[in-house]
Amino acid sequence: MKRKLIIRGFVYAAVLGCIWFWLSSRFKHPLGDYRKSRSHDEVESTNHGITQIGIERSACFGTCPIYTFTAKSDGTFHYKGVEHVERKGEFSGTIPFWHFHRLAQFIRDSDYMEFENGYTRMVTDNPTTITTVVMNGKRKTVSNYASAGPTKLWAIEQLIDDLMAKAKWDGSLKTPDKK
Repeated sequence: MKRKLIIRGFVYAAVLGCIWFWLSSRFKHPLGDYRKSRSHDEVESTNHGITQIGIERSACFGTCPIYTFTAKSDGTFHYKGVEHVERKGEFSGTIPFWHFHRLAQFIRDSDYMEFENGYTRMVTDNPTTITTVVMNGKRKTVSNYASAGPTKLWAIEQLIDDLMAKAKWDGSLKTPDKK
């Protein structure tokens, strides 16, 4: 009797498994196909080859912020604020390790290294945003005047600024002379 119940349980499990497989192949899950999602190892990977990410924002005719921010894969950053920014002077500190690597993955997946060296529009008095990435030992700098570059470049610029907003600031290395 006990043996019959065990066999019957295996048969039911096999039948239910077949039904589940058939249904899952016929209908889409509302959250998408897990087989097209990144694996845990891909999400957590730090194997993107990027060791440095930087941004520089230049002056415009007005109050555009002027600063440079460089983040490194070891979790450190350097910042220099010049004008129209909350922090003027040179600062350093740390950035969230996880956020750096997610940004680095996005930069890699966006084919940043294949971008043109510069983008421009025939307008005046706009700022230039310069991004720099060091990937596999190769430095790539992209100049983006008046937001003329592709939207992926704009997204990278915004994500670098977002990384800077998440930074822990150690303090001023050097403050500008007051006039």
